[in-house]
Parts: sequence; C-alpha cells; structure tokens
Amino acid sequence: MTPSPSPVLCTTGGIEGNRVLNPGFEDGPFTPYQTPPCWLSDAYVPGATLVRDNAAAHSGSNSARIDSPEPNDARLIQDVLVDPHTDYVLSGWIKTENVQQSEDPGYAGANIGLFNTWEHTPGLFGSNDWTFVSMEFNSGDYVQITIACRLGHWGGTATGTAWFDDITLVPK
Repeated sequence: MTPSPSPVLCTTGGIEGNRVLNPGFEDGPFTPYQTPPCWLSDAYVPGATLVRDNAAAHSGSNSARIDSPEPNDARLIQDVLVDPHTDYVLSGWIKTENVQQSEDPGYAGANIGLFNTWEHTPGLFGSNDWTFVSMEFNSGDYVQITIACRLGHWGGTATGTAWFDDITLVPK
C-alpha cells in the first residue's frame, strides 16, 4: 500500500496580520498544472486552467494563473477566518494578458474580491504589467469569508489570462 502524500502546511508569510494562507503561491513543491496548495479552483463553465505558475511572479518564484479561452467566471478561492464587525483591506497584485469582457452586462475583468458577493476590486482589462488592487469591507456578523482571485464575475464573464500574487487580507 502506498502512503498518501503529506499535506502541505500553508503559511501566511509576508505582511504581519495577513489572514490568507499561501498568499504568494510559494508553499509546497512546485508541480506543473496543479492548483496552488490551500486554494480551490472553481469555474462557471469548464475549460479554464487554474494553476500555480513559476514563469511569472510579482515576488518570490510563483504566482497563480487563470487562463480562459472562452467567456467564463473562473476563480481560485479560499476560506479565511475573520473577526466579526471588523474593517478589513483585501489586496494583491494582478498581471493580465488579453483580458476581454464578454457581451455580458457586468464589467469585472481580472479582479480580487469576496466570493458570493458583488464586492470586488476594479477589474483589469487588456494587457497590464503587475498592478496593485485593493478594496475595503466590514466583516459584519461573519467569522469566515471566502476570498477569490477571479477572471470574470457574476453577470460578467471574461476571456484571457490573469496572474495573481501577494494576496493579503489584514484588519484596517
């Protein structure tokens, strides 16, 4: 019987107080075409690629990459513990290549936000070098939220490639 692999211990690293695990997509051994440890991949329609990439990084050696040749809302998500009724800043770096909005009415492009809400950073379109994005929110009654690195969003699908790196969630 072959033993199962040891789970990857994800760290927060980087900014003090960061609630995001594996925020720079550096944890665990690099395996091509694998979802980054401590993140889950999800998409509105099949066909998107959501992987850790060692060819582009804002810092360190890796980033997360989402490729979608067809209009999609593709995302890497992570559940994060928060304190209730606390103001937070969610931020990170995004790089894009040929990101185009579909004919849907929303205009999300590549963004970082709160999953299952309408809240997200302004979308990036076209081709951009590493760009810092951020948003503020209050956790309300929640003790856990889900953050998402996305190409597209509810009501606004997109195509192209987006890289994400150095994702942070810290109290304001």
